[in-house]
Amino acid sequence: MRKVLKRDEGVLTVEACLCLTLFMFLILFLYSFFGIFEAQTKIQHTLLQAAQSMSLDAVASSNLNDQEKIKNLYDIAGVIGFKAQNDHPEFVAPEQWYDPSVPEFIDSIAKERFIAYFASGDEKKADEFLQALRVTNGISGLDFSKCEIDSEGNLNLSVTYTVEYMFDYKVFGMDPLTITSCASSKMWK
Repeated sequence: MRKVLKRDEGVLTVEACLCLTLFMFLILFLYSFFGIFEAQTKIQHTLLQAAQSMSLDAVASSNLNDQEKIKNLYDIAGVIGFKAQNDHPEFVAPEQWYDPSVPEFIDSIAKERFIAYFASGDEKKADEFLQALRVTNGISGLDFSKCEIDSEGNLNLSVTYTVEYMFDYKVFGMDPLTITSCASSKMWK
């Protein structure tokens, strides 16, 4: 009986090492997954705010001579307050970017409005926050080139970006994730 016990003495230790190692990899993977989910959620929410705000620009610019109308419009829509609009010019674009004859403005206005909602218009702060969320290249890693106004008058904002895992999983062949977030809003006219 003693021979059988001596053969099995280290088995429990080896099994515990294998199980704990696998468990730690699982926990680290879940931690990375939740970090990516946080980045995607924050970017998606900011993109939706930017789309809702941009959809009001056509109405706001046609009524720019009446400040009270603009205040009421933005207060009713619940997108931004009048004070924020006046304190931060990036919340309202002076150009008529929504004019179909100048489509190149949409992506730059979308990026500017995204930064306005993401970090109160502070590009450096937005860049630092995106890098903390592990977005590759921060602000410059966001691609707004697929933003458009479709034939039905919907503003479609799209941003593509790459998010790195919090830990290096290249050993397992896992490359950083490329994510595309979209938001759509009916243009107010």
